[in-house]
Amino acid sequence: MRGLAKTVDKTVDRRPYSRGRGGGEVIPPQDEATAFFARMTPAPSADAQTAINSLYYRLKQCGAYPLIDALYLGVAEAEAHIRLNLKSASFAMTATNVPTFAANQGFYGNGTSHVYNCNFIPSTAGGNFTQNNASIATYILDDRNENLDDVGSDNVCIRSRFQDGSNNPVMVARINQVTSSTVDLPPSKTGSGLCWASRDDANTIRVGKGRTKLATVSVASSALSANSVLFGGGRSVTNPGFSKRRQGALIIGASLTDAMWQAISDALDEYMAAMQVITWTMNSAAPAQVLQGIGIELQSDSIEGDGGGIQESNTASLPLGLSASEQTRFASQVMGFGSAGGFVDFRLAMGLYYRGTSSDGKQFRERLPGQNAAIKAMCDATGVGIAFTHWSPPPYYKQNTVSGTTYHGSTYPRPDPVSDPTGYNTYLRRLLQGGSLDAPDKVADPTGYAAWMTAFATDTVASMEYIHQNVGPVRKFVAQNEPLFSTTYPSCVWTNQQMYDYLKVVVPLIRASSILSTYGGQANTVAIVSDDLSGQTGVGSTLIKADSALLAEISAWSWHKIDEVWDANYIFDNFTTLTANASSKPVYSSENEYFDPRVDPSQTRTYMEPGHRMTNLAMQVMSWMRNCASPIWYPIHIGKPSTGPVFETDGRAMTIWRPTGAPVRADYPNLQEGQFDFVKVNWHAVKGFLAHGIKGSTRIPFTSGNNAYERECYGMAFVTAGGKYVAAFSNRSRKATGVKAAGLPAGTYKRMRYDLISGGLDMGAVANGDRVLIPADTIEFFVQQ
Repeated sequence: MRGLAKTVDKTVDRRPYSRGRGGGEVIPPQDEATAFFARMTPAPSADAQTAINSLYYRLKQCGAYPLIDALYLGVAEAEAHIRLNLKSASFAMTATNVPTFAANQGFYGNGTSHVYNCNFIPSTAGGNFTQNNASIATYILDDRNENLDDVGSDNVCIRSRFQDGSNNPVMVARINQVTSSTVDLPPSKTGSGLCWASRDDANTIRVGKGRTKLATVSVASSALSANSVLFGGGRSVTNPGFSKRRQGALIIGASLTDAMWQAISDALDEYMAAMQVITWTMNSAAPAQVLQGIGIELQSDSIEGDGGGIQESNTASLPLGLSASEQTRFASQVMGFGSAGGFVDFRLAMGLYYRGTSSDGKQFRERLPGQNAAIKAMCDATGVGIAFTHWSPPPYYKQNTVSGTTYHGSTYPRPDPVSDPTGYNTYLRRLLQGGSLDAPDKVADPTGYAAWMTAFATDTVASMEYIHQNVGPVRKFVAQNEPLFSTTYPSCVWTNQQMYDYLKVVVPLIRASSILSTYGGQANTVAIVSDDLSGQTGVGSTLIKADSALLAEISAWSWHKIDEVWDANYIFDNFTTLTANASSKPVYSSENEYFDPRVDPSQTRTYMEPGHRMTNLAMQVMSWMRNCASPIWYPIHIGKPSTGPVFETDGRAMTIWRPTGAPVRADYPNLQEGQFDFVKVNWHAVKGFLAHGIKGSTRIPFTSGNNAYERECYGMAFVTAGGKYVAAFSNRSRKATGVKAAGLPAGTYKRMRYDLISGGLDMGAVANGDRVLIPADTIEFFVQQ
């Protein structure tokens, strides 16, 4: 029969459902599949036959097939197909009120009356399903939150997801028991995918999600139900509950081992992906915004870990702390990596990670000998620019209250950092960490206020020129990072009026600077951003928008949505708000990171698995650029020292490096002093974009028309500055996803894969219109050659 010989790519052995071109396993025709096809009306297509045949093969290979009594596939080409039991001709489903069905997309009920009756009555079925040896599972295709059973019959049920009384996601199961068992679902384990429960004996059940057993629960068994199992609902035929979630499959049978459930999850993931191929269409005739690319933040100095304060004895500095050869490798393999030259610019955190000062405390200078030269060598080697960003203005222009005492930078003499390092450290801590601008009151002393603003702006430009001449090209100026917050690390609170008045003075001075206007003999333009926090609603934004001349100087609005970064769909759902009232200026995200509860496995309510974090971060790139039309996107640190907490590297860094004298870290045992290594969970999220030329590219419209699937497998396309078209996909779902790229301009395309192991695996050629399965936790690029 046509379609039964399937070539399987086995390059990534940990994902047995992985598919691609390139050869490997050939799945032979299965007799059970052939018999099932004969029962199917209308006849299945060749693609469906291939998928079903493979499913039979997988179930037999893992040993689960003979233990199954009934298996129904909600994802099928025809509604008649989903009524059939793949295991035998028995227990065909019926429905008084037929649920809504869409070919290859599953079915769903209306929540009040639509459900399938499997005609499988546990007490009389007489198969593998017995009181103390039983399993039930459902495969859910969306993550709708509702407190209704998806499958079940009285004391048998699966409810894939709802929010409990504490607003936490949970899963509910009953497997021949009166009292339901409720287990937690971490954020990265959504309600979609395979949800299963097995009863092992009279007192024990196991509950799982996908390949993972979530819990073993002690609960006594009860007599088998005398009512038929429902698919798309639960309880009983006479008193049903109706789910509105889209249903993909139902399994009934004997108790299955954890290993069997893992194999079944993989097999159903593979089947769903093969049947639910989503077509993405590129419209190369209607290019969208120019993409500057991806920015980053450079920790060129150090503070105490987890946002702690300044400590002058902490001299870890990147790239200065690397050996000479590692500095060269860092420039080429990290900062300048990629076909288009790597990162666009890096945020230089003035007052935080660059905090040396002039003798009067009015301007910033190098703190660590060699700091400037190391950064400049990296800039000159890669062409990366600098985003000069105040975390805190220089100490002279600050005031701060510490332990009841208010300190003013203008009257606090700066101790000498060489002869009195302790005093100098105290000076910086008191004036840089928290506090506000020390400007005179504008109403009470307008002349003094204006003179103060002029002096501050003049010294700002002097600091910028110093950086431009001694460190690297200043390509962006941000007046203040997060100007609403006074923190335990360097920061500064500004008023709306101060932000507006400062920009009115400093922007003309920047434009008038002959030093800033060129770099390396080439013209240089400094982009102006008011603050990194609240975008077009930020500090001073109302006054800025009311001044057409100043507004014309603003290049973009910058957002920090750090608390929302764990779910890229926040941008998907809120892009209208994020882009509203922006005065025709682009918006972008200048900081993305995962805080420690997301990267700590012991935090079971909030932990996100590494693969989910990686693909979610790639989705952030694409969602900001595609939904918000952002020209640039920033993760946070390009490198963190190994002396910091584990969650800082795993949640915030592209690389980790070991300072001189630092102890060996258990999770990087081979990292030597002065060397760096990649934090793959973050680096692989952005590596493909850099590798395949997002810097200086142009985004191309690329849509699927299927918003539900885009929430878990997202796509974006661009054409590089060199004219090569690229389609990118990030699959953060817990299962393989089938995609088909249509509208690709003529030419040959290479398929490149990025996951937690592979940082650019060549998967061979892919052509316009090919059906491709992208594994879970995987980012792929189709790159025109």
